[in-house]
Amino acid sequence: MIRGEMSNSYSVENNGWEKEASFQDSFTASSEKTREIDSTGCLDRSQPSCCLSVSNVSYKVSERVGPWWDLPSYRKKWTRQILNNVSFHVESGQLMGILGNSGSGKTTLLDTVAGRIGHSGSLQGEVLINGRKLKTEQFQDCFSYVLQSDNLLSYLTVEETLTFTAQLALKRHSTQAIRKKVSAVMAELSLGHVAHSVIGGRIFPGISSGERRRVSIASQLLQDPKVILLDEPTTGLDSMTANQIVVLLAELAKRDRVVIVTIHQPRSELFRVRSRVWAWVFNKMVDFFSESSP
Repeated sequence: MIRGEMSNSYSVENNGWEKEASFQDSFTASSEKTREIDSTGCLDRSQPSCCLSVSNVSYKVSERVGPWWDLPSYRKKWTRQILNNVSFHVESGQLMGILGNSGSGKTTLLDTVAGRIGHSGSLQGEVLINGRKLKTEQFQDCFSYVLQSDNLLSYLTVEETLTFTAQLALKRHSTQAIRKKVSAVMAELSLGHVAHSVIGGRIFPGISSGERRRVSIASQLLQDPKVILLDEPTTGLDSMTANQIVVLLAELAKRDRVVIVTIHQPRSELFRVRSRVWAWVFNKMVDFFSESSP
C-alpha cells in the first residue's frame, strides 16, 4: 500500500494495491466510512476513526555545486530529488514503522506529512485526513511531532514541564481542565512516579533517558492528536528502554491513533508488536510485512 521513491534512487514498490481499484477510489470509500472533520478543520474527537493518506508526494531541493569561495561552481546549481511520488494509506489503530539508513529521506517524509516543510524546495502531492485536505493552520490541531532530541528544560519537574506546555497549547482551557489533562497524560505514559522529579541534564542528575523520552511524547499528547509522528524515538536508548518505548507506541496506536515512527537501526521488538513495517532494501522501499503477529 505504499509506493514512490525516496532520496536520489530510493523507490517504493507497489504492494497490495491489486485488491483495491485505485488509490483515490479506495481512500474515498474509506473516508465515507470514517468520521467527519469538525468546524476547526480537524477530526471530530467524539468519533473513533481516522485515516491518513499521502498521495503522490514529491519533494526536491536545489543545491549549490561548490563552496561560496569558488564562484564559478557556486553559481551552478543541481537538483536533488528527496521524495519521488510517495503514496501510502494508514488508519487509526496502526503503528507504522519506516526503516531506512540515515539521509534516505525519512525525516523529510515526516516533515512533509506534518506540514513542516518550508519554502526551500519544490513540494507536490497531497496529505489527506479522512479524505480532506487540511489548511496550513489546521495541521497543528491534527498532528503531533516528536523530534529525535529531547528538548526539555532541565530545571523543571515532569509535572511542571507538561503543565507549562499545556498552558501554551491549550490556551482556551481552564486551569482545572489543564491540570486534569496533565494528570491523565502522565498516567497514560506511566510518569506519575516521577511527576515531582526534575528533568535534569549534564550538570545535575534527573530522570532517566527513557523517562525523558516519555515526557517528550507526553508533551505532544496534550492536544489529543489523532496522528503522532516520531523521528527515531529509540535512538540513543538501551535495548530494554527501546523495547519499552516501542510497546508504549503500540499501545498509543491502539487507543484510536495513527502512530508513524522512523527508525534506522531497528530492534527485534519492533517486529513483535502488531504493526506495519516498511523497509529500504537495495535502494527500494518495500512492504516488509503488512501486519505482524501480536
